Amino acid sequence: MLNKLKLFLFFLVFSFLAVSCKTTSVITESGWQSVAQGIQRIDVKMADRNVSYTCVKIDLETEGLEIIASPAAKDEIQCLFSLKEFARKNETIVCVNTTPFAIEEKQIVLMGITKTNGLELSGIYNPQKDYCVLALSNNRAAFFNQNNLSAKQQQSYDFIISGYFRILEKNQIVTDSQILRSRTACGTDKTGRYLYLLCGTPDFSLTDNNGLSYVECARILQELGCTDAIEFDGGHSSGMYIFTKSVQKPLFQRKIPAALGFKLQSSQN
Repeated sequence: MLNKLKLFLFFLVFSFLAVSCKTTSVITESGWQSVAQGIQRIDVKMADRNVSYTCVKIDLETEGLEIIASPAAKDEIQCLFSLKEFARKNETIVCVNTTPFAIEEKQIVLMGITKTNGLELSGIYNPQKDYCVLALSNNRAAFFNQNNLSAKQQQSYDFIISGYFRILEKNQIVTDSQILRSRTACGTDKTGRYLYLLCGTPDFSLTDNNGLSYVECARILQELGCTDAIEFDGGHSSGMYIFTKSVQKPLFQRKIPAALGFKLQSSQN
């Protein structure tokens, strides 16, 4: 017990020093790099903030592109899994966490409407919260307020994936939240053809008290070409894997019940 306490204190001190230490280095970025056909990535290191983020741009018209979402069946809603397990099991090129959730009376509750491969799954939503959904179908993506999502709109999309709040709408930033946490966000260009997945995390933080704000996520996605964007679940749920390898995750990444991934039917990991 004493050894565990010492180890915890060591990591706590190291985390504090890592987060508190500021450098004068400028922001460094890789520029867009090809990941696979129709899929690109950009990696940015915010050295003066001890924060980094990765954005993946996906051309939804890419031949052979396959969307994989979990849960995929009603009996999977009560299953928690690591994002790493999801990436390996489905051999995704890229995947991220998605829908926020709660655990009530030992039951997992997805916080929003969920539909996968045309199958409507149970989910609840709070009419007092202006939560949004990502809708995917016919090589296009769109965002809707889930409280105003019509039955016709639900039927028009094969995938409906709930998130948190809209942060970018018609090229205007529509959030003022400056709280810093690990973040996962999603955006589209004005045509809906290109989908952007963004994940940013502190380089080292036990408490996840650093990272990106909603405003920063919106600005980053806007600068990369998005006109609309929403936030997915953040904090210790955040994560992004490319070819089953973690590119972004907080120090302690919890298990989740919902994720979104993409692969090519002919891809070999």
